Amino acid sequence: MSKSQNQEILYHLSSIELIGTELSIPADFTSKETYDYDVNVESRLNHKNQMVRLKLEIQIKAGEIRYGSLSSVFWYSIANYDKVFMKNKSGIYKIPDGLLLSLNAISISTARGMLFSAFRGTALHNALLPIIDAKDFLQPH
Repeated sequence: MSKSQNQEILYHLSSIELIGTELSIPADFTSKETYDYDVNVESRLNHKNQMVRLKLEIQIKAGEIRYGSLSSVFWYSIANYDKVFMKNKSGIYKIPDGLLLSLNAISISTARGMLFSAFRGTALHNALLPIIDAKDFLQPH
């Protein structure tokens, strides 16, 4: 549950879909102490089901070489959907920043565990997604 602009937003995580994982380890691979992570978050509203869909893609790299990736979708039900999402002056629906920040943080944190679970026992066992500031993924106004 979250409050945004003095309005309580009632939401919960409805489902998680693991879209896919990829592991691409060359024969001459040596474990790295640090990896680079490309994280992409895409959010959309589903008016019919009164839900927010958050797609999260994570790539594990070292330099330009991609060693692994994980794609997932998180569905959040919004109980008071019609009160939370209204068209702005341009006729566009916008997810309130406070809500989006919470959903991003929950999704990224959950994906960290999914990533660890997916690559446990592999060459990327120690590739732990670092703590990421969910504010970095807020959509521009």
